[in-house]
Amino acid sequence: MLLLSLQHREHFSASHLDYCQTLANQVVTVIEKDRLFMQASENARALQTKVGELSTLLEAAGILGSLLRPNQVLNSLIELVSRQLKVSTVALWTIGNDGVLTPKAISGIPEDALPTMRVPMGHGLTGRVAETRLPLIVQDVHNYEDILKIDNVTGTVQGRLRQPLTSFMGVPVFYRDQVIGVLSVMSSQQRIFTNDEMILLFGLAGQAAVALENAQLFEERERRINELTTINDISATVNATLQLDELLMQLHRGISSVLDTRYSFVGLFEETSFDLAEYTVRLRVIRQGEGAYLSNEVMVIDGSSLIDYVVLKSEPLLLHNAARIEEHSQSWFKQYGNSKGATSRLHAGPDMFDVPLQCWLGVPIMLADDVLGVIVLQSADAYAYTTDDMRFLSTVASQASSAIASARLFSERERRLRELSVLKDIGNVLSTSLDLNVVLERLRFELGQALDVSTSIIALYDNDTDTLSYPICYERGHRLYLAPTPLGNDVIAWVVRNRQPLLLMNVEQAQQIGFDEHGLTPFEVRSAQSGLRLHDSRVPQSLLVVPIISGDVVLGVIDIQSYETRAFDDQDLRFVITVANQAAAAISNISLFIERGRRLEELAIFNEVGRALSSTVSFEELPGLLYRQTSRLLDTTNFYIAVLDEDRDELTFPVFYEEGVLRDVPSVPESSPSQAGRPNSLRPMFGIRNWPLVVRLTRHVMQRGEPLLISERELNEDGWLVELPRDVRPQQQDMPYHWLGVPMIVTDKVIGVIAVRDYERRYSYTQDELRILSTISSSAAISLENARLFEQISRLAADLEIRVAERTRELATANMQLLEEKERLETVHAITLELTASLDLDEIIGRALEMASTNLNVSRGSI
Repeated sequence: MLLLSLQHREHFSASHLDYCQTLANQVVTVIEKDRLFMQASENARALQTKVGELSTLLEAAGILGSLLRPNQVLNSLIELVSRQLKVSTVALWTIGNDGVLTPKAISGIPEDALPTMRVPMGHGLTGRVAETRLPLIVQDVHNYEDILKIDNVTGTVQGRLRQPLTSFMGVPVFYRDQVIGVLSVMSSQQRIFTNDEMILLFGLAGQAAVALENAQLFEERERRINELTTINDISATVNATLQLDELLMQLHRGISSVLDTRYSFVGLFEETSFDLAEYTVRLRVIRQGEGAYLSNEVMVIDGSSLIDYVVLKSEPLLLHNAARIEEHSQSWFKQYGNSKGATSRLHAGPDMFDVPLQCWLGVPIMLADDVLGVIVLQSADAYAYTTDDMRFLSTVASQASSAIASARLFSERERRLRELSVLKDIGNVLSTSLDLNVVLERLRFELGQALDVSTSIIALYDNDTDTLSYPICYERGHRLYLAPTPLGNDVIAWVVRNRQPLLLMNVEQAQQIGFDEHGLTPFEVRSAQSGLRLHDSRVPQSLLVVPIISGDVVLGVIDIQSYETRAFDDQDLRFVITVANQAAAAISNISLFIERGRRLEELAIFNEVGRALSSTVSFEELPGLLYRQTSRLLDTTNFYIAVLDEDRDELTFPVFYEEGVLRDVPSVPESSPSQAGRPNSLRPMFGIRNWPLVVRLTRHVMQRGEPLLISERELNEDGWLVELPRDVRPQQQDMPYHWLGVPMIVTDKVIGVIAVRDYERRYSYTQDELRILSTISSSAAISLENARLFEQISRLAADLEIRVAERTRELATANMQLLEEKERLETVHAITLELTASLDLDEIIGRALEMASTNLNVSRGSI
């Protein structure tokens, strides 16, 4: 319609109307032509699009019918979709038997993102398409934040792309009315996908369905062929060896050629038969990361790990993700396990695996109804393993079970043969030497042919002193020298007291029977070599301790330790018990031989001592001689002889050695001052350690007339020090570790005491030393008494000689007097005769004067 108006008042004519009509008709014609041209152009563009779509579908059909491998076909289809729809990413998802979508072919997504792209049915945009079986177009995926949190495509993968993904279109992939996957595209720029694009994507999805099915069939065929080949190879490999460790390594290597075994292990089931019975799985082959290695790590079957389910139920277990693992653990622990701390252990797996547990696959190794072991694979990625993987692993485990059983039997046979050979060698060693140290060293060496004895002890027990000595002691392969120790509260003492072997597999078992960490090894005591505590001593994790018993006597202990848990088993225990029985007979024989030799030597020395003591009768020389002869049998560093002086009622000390130095000590009253009323003799003496205690013990032996063997502990506990005045009681550092004194008795009379003491060794004197010193004291008592009697006789003889001389002199004097008297009488008689022979007075007087002068020898005289 054409409208005209004039600015001034005039009327239009009919010609004006005709002109306008003609002009309008012309305009109509031009507009119609333009509309028809635009419609033709639009139809041409639509036709071109349809032709492009048809070409795309034809190209897809051509790709599908090509000779390419199925995976190459899928990749070509994905590239075609990406090129035709001009999108950033394309993904063809397939639905597994577990209802999880995984990408079969991708474009525009990094390859390293594939392991994390797992979408459960109904989750995320892709999962929704699969679940609803309907196409889905989303112009802006950021409006679906609740879905993005669990959609790996729009969540995890986006972080690995240069540009974020915005628009999404996905269509289900049907094959025979079944949804087998999803074909999805996304663009980094926001756009509206048209119905034609969706129809094209549907068409390409139909083409992809055929290619996907072909690819799956091809992969299944290739997988089956590969599995069968691998199973055959594994079967041939494991049956070709009887070495258990090599067999398990070959088994793991074969599994690794098919499945992801970056975090995996092959374990063998063990059933212990000890007092603390339990089931365990020993992890023989472990892989964590790059390479597999052999191990001895043990896991206890106590209902608190995923392995327990597989072993106790004897059935495989596949858990796809952490949620499924948690759900299964709760159900399992309610039925069997102890849930205390169990969840953390389940998620951690073996101690060496430090990756999060997201997928777990375990199958038992069964022979008939017996569980031989378990194969476990785990991954930090959810849905890393499928039911096909579980089926394959079960088949491999079944194929390997008979080989493992045979290898175990062979290993047990070899072990028994090795043990028999070692026992034979030990028997030869024990019968070819009488040197105890050599025999024990060789015994340890031969034990090392069957067991790890790098940390081991062979201790000998002395029942008289209740002490342990350690002739053989090695710690981590290094020889140690430990001082003798009293029987304490450690595992060795337990074995000695109970006369039973002890096998501890870990520290927990030790704690159950009352041992702490310090009671498991004597390596923390002071070393006899250095005198210092071993600073690098460690706590053993396994112990095998066996008593050496001969008849009813415990001779010693074989103690083998390890710093690994469960290093020993009941077979090791049986073997060491057999060795200990052999060692007991040898040690008894050697001890008897040594005792016989020692007794013979003692008898020879006793004879020499007797001859030496009887060769002198000097009371002053005898104590020194007694000291020298005693030194041949005993340590006389601290030695003294006390002799009773009956005349003075005192104890004299003719010989007193302190620290090897001869001391001059005064005599002391034989009885205590309080009884004798004498000055106190218990005051400390310079240079003599514990002089009051020495006097106290010597008096005790003199009064009782019995030997006394006493230790430091007994001195402190039995009231010996209470009898001493408080101001003279010895300090603890001056106390002797041992004091031994024996009386010298002659005809029920104590004449003295011989005593020794030791300040350095805690267990220096035994009943043997007591017997030796008692024997010496008997001879010494007789010799001293003989010397005393000889001195007395000598003194009496000297007195008698003096008396005889005096009497002789007296008799001589008397004889002289008698002779003089005789001569006088004879002279008188002669004078009388001559005087009576004459009657002349002058003649008589002259003759009398002459005879008197002659007899008296005088020159002059007068009457």
